[in-house]
Amino acid sequence: GKKKCSYSAFDDMDEPTAAISIAFHPQGSKLLSGFNKRIRIFDVNRPGRDCTEILTAGPKNRKKMNGIISCFGLSPFHDKLFVAGSYSKQIGIFDAMSPTSSVDIVSHSPGGGVTQIQFSPVDLNVFYSGSRRSTQILSWDLRNLKKPVCSFERLVNTNQRVSL
Repeated sequence: GKKKCSYSAFDDMDEPTAAISIAFHPQGSKLLSGFNKRIRIFDVNRPGRDCTEILTAGPKNRKKMNGIISCFGLSPFHDKLFVAGSYSKQIGIFDAMSPTSSVDIVSHSPGGGVTQIQFSPVDLNVFYSGSRRSTQILSWDLRNLKKPVCSFERLVNTNQRVSL
């Protein structure tokens, strides 16, 4: 195929930097990309380097999500809300329309870093998360993020990303 357009990210020294994780919004209008301690959201109608940047850790952040953003979970039911996972075992819920604040950050304890997040196709408030070397898939409810709603067992004995 032919290259239609490109989206470029640059670090603080104005050097090109590669995204660790990417995901398209279910409506196809936005491209989310994960970096170390930041998320960049590109509008697919405007190729280039212009983007909205969300700092997940920094001096002004009350709730911090450290580490590399490893995966995204996007719901077709919530246009402005998305969930991001990090290799530092955290899950953050973000509002794409308010890039200066996160909605909530929770700790994801079993296994290693979070490698996949997926929303339930049935319940619009539930999402699932999986992590490296974890024998559990955790189910979370957006209305109460203090602890997982339930967990499901799986056989994983590797650092590789295993799909939910």
